[in-house]
Amino acid sequence: MGPSVSSVCERCGKPTLVYVSEARRGVGRHCSLACRHPQTQLERFTSRVDQNGPIVREELGPCHVFIGQTDHHGYGLFAIDGRKQKAHRVAWFFAKGAWPEPCALHKCDNPSCVRIDHLFEGTKKQNTADMVSKGRARFVPHYGEHHGMAKLSDLQVERIRERAKLETQASLARAYGVSATQICAIVRFKARRGQAA
Repeated sequence: MGPSVSSVCERCGKPTLVYVSEARRGVGRHCSLACRHPQTQLERFTSRVDQNGPIVREELGPCHVFIGQTDHHGYGLFAIDGRKQKAHRVAWFFAKGAWPEPCALHKCDNPSCVRIDHLFEGTKKQNTADMVSKGRARFVPHYGEHHGMAKLSDLQVERIRERAKLETQASLARAYGVSATQICAIVRFKARRGQAA
């Protein structure tokens, strides 16, 4: 950015270096972001929360909506200790004194909500199940014959396992139009593991 000149921080008096171009514009009068923005992290966070948010679920009351930066899913983003975190996790940290392990889930299903009594701790599995149950999943896993690439029905898989006791896997592969490797995986329960023998 060019040459720099020595300066003194307006807030703490600490010596600092400022680029000449910034000094001309009147920028760079502080030694750090902490001196430039003296609010505590909690004050910065609460200044970005609207406590009169929408009521998504009547029994929960209004959401406290994070009005700062958001990601493409609508979750608030807040930098704490130089690292961006999801705002609802930061709200949990400020309220409980520890990060949610491993996830903070929304009762209200409003991604921008940071109201602590709208949040609860849960596992990643619970988080995924919650997302699927509320219809927010872009990808819903399908198994067995419901999988988009399945060539065999569940009934055919069961018949293959029965017939494999009397026939060769190569003959079964020809009969069902799949590879012998696939027949082997079905017979050994490496594919379609949920099927009964």
